[in-house]
Amino acid sequence: MGAVLLLAVAWAAIVWSRPAPIRIAFANSLTGPSGPAGLESLVSTRLAIDEVNAKGGIRGRPIELVAFDDASSAETARANVQAIADSPCVAVLGHYLSTTSLAAGPGYKSARIPALTGTSFVDDLTRGNEFYFRAQTTSSLQGRSIAEYLRAVLKEPKVHLVHSRDRFGSSFLQGFAQAYEPGLLSITDLDIDPAGRIGPVTELLDARAGQSGPGVIVIGTGADYIAGIVKAVRRGGVKALIIAAAAPAMKAICRILSRSRRKSKIPVFSPRISTRRRRSFLTAPARRRRPSPPPIRPWRERRRVGSQPARMTPPGCWSMLWVAPTS
Repeated sequence: MGAVLLLAVAWAAIVWSRPAPIRIAFANSLTGPSGPAGLESLVSTRLAIDEVNAKGGIRGRPIELVAFDDASSAETARANVQAIADSPCVAVLGHYLSTTSLAAGPGYKSARIPALTGTSFVDDLTRGNEFYFRAQTTSSLQGRSIAEYLRAVLKEPKVHLVHSRDRFGSSFLQGFAQAYEPGLLSITDLDIDPAGRIGPVTELLDARAGQSGPGVIVIGTGADYIAGIVKAVRRGGVKALIIAAAAPAMKAICRILSRSRRKSKIPVFSPRISTRRRRSFLTAPARRRRPSPPPIRPWRERRRVGSQPARMTPPGCWSMLWVAPTS
């Protein structure tokens, strides 16, 4: 009995002397449309924390990550704020989508909880909110960098810009329109209903039907809408070069285009390959055999904003999905 008591006292002493962990909330999309990307972020964040903890943590205190699933939903993200505020977490990492970050942002400000996102682009997220920080470019800068790339590398093609009538789409449109020739730009804006669903792309399809030549379609919406727009465009029979400005939806888009490619033999290729090869594919005469595109795969560009647009890879921190027109 005395030995057991001695062991219990020794164990209590060890636990008592162990420093309390620093808990950080990981508020992200672990389920829903952006669930796969959110889970990848969770795994990579845990790996980084494990490295810090293996070196002794922060001043001897280990870091502990507490996951909060926003289910890729603005309503769920807003509802999770109180649970995070009531927890011992001292800061928030998240969210993945701009829509969920915007929904939760006012709550973090009210609770005075600092939050950091590495993927939410919308300009308004950090305006007037001194508790929200961003390790990413804004949607207006993405729009501008895409416009500069189209001017410098693709020599100012006709562009049809599709954007959502929300804060993300409006800031993207502003940045793009300031850097592109108005005479070469047509615009379709899509409404967002109260349930968060984007409107039909009928106007885009009608506009494309009246245009000569394939041109380029630029999608300036949040990541949670891109896959649906691409799917609708494909079903409408539009064959054109598409640039999508957000990375989180790339896997869903690639799945859609993979099925489309098998059915209609639409060539799809990633901007991981060189600009020279992309140019040769797009400009090769129909009578010549065009080079075959590499396999479909998601790709994320992480270059410093301000690099020269004419370099081999596009400037800015934005992702591109290239769907080349058939001959």
